[in-house]
Amino acid sequence: MADGLTAPRRPITKEPLLPVFDLNQIHTRECDIGMGWTSSFCDAIPNWRDPQNLDNAIDRFLLYTLAYGHIGWLVEEEFGIERTCRSYYMLQQVQARYGLKAPSRLAYWDGTKFLTVSEAVVSDAADDQRQLYVEYPDGLHLWFNDHPTDDWRVRVGSQDVVLPPTGWAAWESDDSLFSYSAVRAGGKADYLRCAAYTYLDGRGQWFSTPEGGSDGALAISPLSPRSLQVIRISGKEPFVIRRPYGVVI
Repeated sequence: MADGLTAPRRPITKEPLLPVFDLNQIHTRECDIGMGWTSSFCDAIPNWRDPQNLDNAIDRFLLYTLAYGHIGWLVEEEFGIERTCRSYYMLQQVQARYGLKAPSRLAYWDGTKFLTVSEAVVSDAADDQRQLYVEYPDGLHLWFNDHPTDDWRVRVGSQDVVLPPTGWAAWESDDSLFSYSAVRAGGKADYLRCAAYTYLDGRGQWFSTPEGGSDGALAISPLSPRSLQVIRISGKEPFVIRRPYGVVI
């Protein structure tokens, strides 16, 4: 992946998670879009049309897009509108904060401590452990868990977040953005909170946040001091919007 894009039919889960050249040498000049095509990640997983396998493939596609600092690629509707919307709401606000910026720190977790890139390459942590931390100079912090089987517990701001395989988290030091694709209530849930909107998705299980709750995907955007836009993307159960959500009643 010299240009930071995946080649078709490559065994992605066996390639090193190594965005250092892309982030330091390419990223300040231009940002590639996506990670190649969505299908490159789907084709790498046997029986990817199974819903669970499909989510894993799409989640890895989004994780790599963020890890390599690329502009988001809108996942095609053929993979399900909830995944299309996930690719938009989970990436758009994060990529707006890192576009064309070089990271101030890259480190790999080896199970007990963080290693520099050189140490991780020598010890194979970039190839085997595949748990990466990236920090940008304006206070954006990102955690990526591309380990094939193990969860990764990380401290994100004031909270402990458990990242499953293909899970990630993002946080700004001023708390203006907080996001994760992480373990919640026995399953995986997606969440992003910023001034522009709140996005949450319980992926079929009830997921409660300070702003609202839903078993599916929900996008909440303030339109004015007295109004909200609520988009219900998926879900079977009634959803909740919690007051005041920054709105004067």
